[in-house]
Amino acid sequence: MRRWIKIFAVFCIGFGLTGRPVQAASSLSHFDYTIQYKNKTYHKTAYVYLPDTDEKLPVLYLMHGSTGDAGSLAKQMQPLLDRWIKQGRIPPMAVVFPTYYPSRDFVQDDYSEDYPLNRFFARRELKKVIRKTESNFNVYSDREHRAFGGYSMGGVTTWEVIIHHADWFSEYLPMAGDCWSKNGTADVIQGVQKAGLQAEDLHIQAMVGENDGTKQDMIPQIDALRADDSGLFNEENLEYWENNDGSHSFASMRAELRHALPKIFTAKEEV
Repeated sequence: MRRWIKIFAVFCIGFGLTGRPVQAASSLSHFDYTIQYKNKTYHKTAYVYLPDTDEKLPVLYLMHGSTGDAGSLAKQMQPLLDRWIKQGRIPPMAVVFPTYYPSRDFVQDDYSEDYPLNRFFARRELKKVIRKTESNFNVYSDREHRAFGGYSMGGVTTWEVIIHHADWFSEYLPMAGDCWSKNGTADVIQGVQKAGLQAEDLHIQAMVGENDGTKQDMIPQIDALRADDSGLFNEENLEYWENNDGSHSFASMRAELRHALPKIFTAKEEV
């Protein structure tokens, strides 16, 4: 499988891409936890965006790309989320920013080296992040009010979550990242079947920039999923969208989230 993902330092630095600063109508919180990876203990932090409301909130878990970090992405996204919520474009939601790196010592120039960490996070670590979120913040604790998305290698992570825990979330947003699992789309289908889900139980919005070479890997996989005899995927529950003239950048991620977030957590009844 050819991998076209290009890495931009904008995921680590640079907060001047959103125009004029917007006065915060929100807060950024965080929680700490530990993991065991290859027989070593790591202390980690996830950041949480909380809009200014006392209402119980749905939760989006949003993963950064290669070389990125959770804290920087949270700071980049805060003014955008504030603006979109104020405009009524998206419903109020909590957004959790975890990282798949056990520590910054794992950051490398070769993004393909991240894949074992993407897989580990999806399989072993995500459950702890969800539990910490739901025990510390005023959020819902059911799959109908949970979404998971990510950009670049965060998009790769998103497909891993679908494979291993499809029934944990009702909405998925893989952006500029394809499925790297050994058996590709077959693993996605098997994961959804193992979770006991039907087509109506899933909503995936796969997105990428028009000029992002990653789409050359994404499109064949999406076509294969929609064409599979299982009938689990179709054009309604597996959407594909390209942002005009988009590249592999934070600007593209911003455009893709602006497109996708109005469609999640809509008409969700309290349970």
